Amino acid sequence: RTDVQILGWSFGEDQKRLQELFCMHSGHGSCRDGPELPPKMCVLDLQPVCCRLLNSTSVLVSLGSACAQVLGRPLDKAQQCSDWRRRPLSEEQATYAALDAVALLMLRAELSRRGLLPTLAGAGRPPLAAGGPMLN
Repeated sequence: RTDVQILGWSFGEDQKRLQELFCMHSGHGSCRDGPELPPKMCVLDLQPVCCRLLNSTSVLVSLGSACAQVLGRPLDKAQQCSDWRRRPLSEEQATYAALDAVALLMLRAELSRRGLLPTLAGAGRPPLAAGGPMLN
């Protein structure tokens, strides 16, 4: 589907993991032997856009910093360095992961509102939790 957009932040490592998962689930075993991610999949890394917006040319802007500067609300990153290999995830980790996802939706909406992103079908819809307790 071309109306689905995957949002990321500093997306390089996530893209590698998605590629591995796609290869495993498509029956190709390893990424070397498998197909690329589906060509119609739209992946948007918001970090470079925020770096340009905030005139940061030498240092990459963190998601927390972008939320504070672009949205005016800091993002709680307390769980960032917790043990993500341990299962099940703690309630705090699950909340942290969900808030990161909502933060990306809110940033995409704001960057689109400012005319800094291309528009996709459905991309103008506000995120479900935009007015909720997402950010501190």
